[in-house]
Amino acid sequence: MSDISSIIRDLNNKWAKGDYGESITWRKLEAQYFFTRQALQAHPEIKAAYLYAKAKLAGGLQGSRERYEELLIEVNILRHEVESYKRQEAGWMIRWQRIAYHIRLDGQNMSLFDKPKPRSTKDVSKSSVDRILARFDKPVPPSGRV
Repeated sequence: MSDISSIIRDLNNKWAKGDYGESITWRKLEAQYFFTRQALQAHPEIKAAYLYAKAKLAGGLQGSRERYEELLIEVNILRHEVESYKRQEAGWMIRWQRIAYHIRLDGQNMSLFDKPKPRSTKDVSKSSVDRILARFDKPVPPSGRV
């Protein structure tokens, strides 16, 4: 993480001011920091700082430092949102594994349940779904057996 921070700091403070020359390219960054272009671009903060420095060197950014800071904040907010969604997805995956376990334990096969509903049928209400799944949504015993 310190490499990323130092690269961003260099891009914002030295590259953008022209300390390393009048232009900036990914090839120059590769030579300077010993990372590939792909590795550098994989970090949105580095990519944003690169674009900021490139525009600054071209003379196209006047007072856009604030916009850059706003974008960094937005990147961090979005990163936290993605992490939240990943945690939710993991929770749902565990829940469905529990439900599948208890359906099999009940003598049923998941393939009987995991298929599209006929178009002519109405959607089931959330409360009905919760009531139906509650029967199967119990902890799995530590041994996996009852």
